[in-house]
Amino acid sequence: MSTPSLPTRQALRLYVKMYLGLHALFAVVYGCANWLAARHADPMRYYASWEQDMPFVPVMIYPYLSIALLFWAPLFLLDQARMRRLGLAAAVCMLIAGVCFVLAPGISAFALAPAMPAAGTLEASLFAGLRALDQPYNTAPSLHVALSTLFVLAMRGGKLSALLLAWLGAIMASVLLVHQHHLADVFSGALLGAVCYVAFCRTE
Repeated sequence: MSTPSLPTRQALRLYVKMYLGLHALFAVVYGCANWLAARHADPMRYYASWEQDMPFVPVMIYPYLSIALLFWAPLFLLDQARMRRLGLAAAVCMLIAGVCFVLAPGISAFALAPAMPAAGTLEASLFAGLRALDQPYNTAPSLHVALSTLFVLAMRGGKLSALLLAWLGAIMASVLLVHQHHLADVFSGALLGAVCYVAFCRTE
């Protein structure tokens, strides 16, 4: 399943439609949940006090943003039937996370004083863009981790399994080290992604 191959035109059209549809769904679900959470009187705090001392590692922004590349990998690793199942699983994953965000909104420990890299660096520009687009809500489950877990599980197998799992591990570490999420967010996100994989993608 994880032997890379060039996609056919039909597969490319299918995946682009799926990709754009999922991005539209993400914008609606994530944006609305953030808007509602910002108006919540007392958001939940899904973290231990010691997690506020988590180190800030600016270079981890690169594995964090590499999720954009991960989202295109199925085009080269999955057949069209598996692509469709993955698309359905990703949509359900987003909707479940959205319900969690609305019913039990959380807030990051780093919301009041987010760390930033040294001014004038590429990392500073990337973080500025991230902070402008994202809000310190929508914490648990981490949708970043949930979707990464789902995609990696859907593509794993064969010679690329170790690489894909290492990539997933780097993304999980990155959400902690760029101060976007806490441990509970990561664990719940991984669980959500795994459940959606089992429910919609696993064929064995």
